[in-house]
Amino acid sequence: MDFLTQILDLTGKGAKAYVLARQIRDRKTRPHILTSLYLSEASSVPYLEALQKRAKLEGKKWLSQQLQMHASDEKKHSRIFAYTLEKYGKKVEPFDPNSKSSEQKASPMFIAYFEGYDREQLIPENINWSVYAASTYVLEASSAKDYKLMAKALPEDNLQERKLKMGLLSIAKDEARHANYLHEVLKRESPKVEEILDFWQARHAKALWAMANHINF
Repeated sequence: MDFLTQILDLTGKGAKAYVLARQIRDRKTRPHILTSLYLSEASSVPYLEALQKRAKLEGKKWLSQQLQMHASDEKKHSRIFAYTLEKYGKKVEPFDPNSKSSEQKASPMFIAYFEGYDREQLIPENINWSVYAASTYVLEASSAKDYKLMAKALPEDNLQERKLKMGLLSIAKDEARHANYLHEVLKRESPKVEEILDFWQARHAKALWAMANHINF
């Protein structure tokens, strides 16, 4: 990344860290961030399952196995958040990718991150494996740090908070493991690993900046 992009990266990450820590620490805003995390984890499952089927059809056995474990982890993560939300008295409906309520407007970060790619290029049936591996690697590596940060910011005043902290740390480990397999996928798919990762890390920095501009501090 060039110097300006590095500045955008640091600024965006700082804003994101501030908001995540503040929302998870405050009991009033905690259900809101937990709901967002639940939807993020649950909504990724159908996509990963479709990718797993494609990998299997293409004879990519190892990748198919990794995607299957990835989808299983995301289900586990969504259950952690659903359980916690229920403890806060929030009813969580099972995620249905076919329901109208699950159709969410793309976030400014998502739009900026995948700028130049149309929907057809990103669906499981069509996405280039290098694009999937690199773009998701950057997101998973960032997510692992976010979950650690939230766990650190979370108070430990009662059993429920201590359980949530343990859950967040467990998720952080899973996200780091996902990043590791995705890095291996990229190495198997392309000889230009560092060049591709630098491209997506720069996109991530600009996407974080786009998100930061929509944050109400």
